[in-house]
Amino acid sequence: MPKQNQPGQHTTNTPPGRGQKTPEQRRTDKEERSKKNVEMAAKPDARVMQVSTPYSDIIFQIHRQLDLVWKHMKAKSGEPTGISYEQLIEFSNKLQKHVVEFNELTREMAETVKWTYKTPFQLQPIINKVASDEANRKAASTPEKIHALPVQATAKNQASKPTKEKKAAMAVE
Repeated sequence: MPKQNQPGQHTTNTPPGRGQKTPEQRRTDKEERSKKNVEMAAKPDARVMQVSTPYSDIIFQIHRQLDLVWKHMKAKSGEPTGISYEQLIEFSNKLQKHVVEFNELTREMAETVKWTYKTPFQLQPIINKVASDEANRKAASTPEKIHALPVQATAKNQASKPTKEKKAAMAVE
C-alpha cells in the first residue's frame, strides 16, 4: 500500500512549500555564492583564510559585523539622525585600544608556546598613538608636583617666632 503524506510533509514529486527551495535552486544558489566569493577574493582589500578554531570563527563573525557597522556609522556621522563626530572619535579610540589589547594577547600566547609573532606593520602607528594617549591621560590624572618645598618649622624656630596666639596673649597681659 502506498504511503500517505502527513500534513506538512512533501514527497519529491510535490512542489516545495512556502520558503523552501528545490535541490536545483539550492545548487544554483550555492554556485552563485561560490562565484561571488571568488570575485570578492580578487579585490585588493579582501582577505581569504581558513578558520580552524571556534574562537577565530567567532572573531571573524564579529569582525564582519564591525566592518559593516563602522561603514554605517561613518556614513551617518554628523547627520541629524546619525551620531556626532565626537561619538565617532570616542568609538574609534575604544576600537584602537581593543585592537592593541588583542595584539598584546596574541603576542603573549605566541611567547608562551615559543612561536614567532609578527605585529602587523599597519598596527604600529596605532600602538604608538594608544601608548601616547595613555601616557597623556596618566600625566593629566597625577597631581601637579610642587617644586618649592615649604620650610619646615623646628622647635627652635617656633620658640623664637611669636604666633598669633602668643601675640594675642601678650597684648592682653
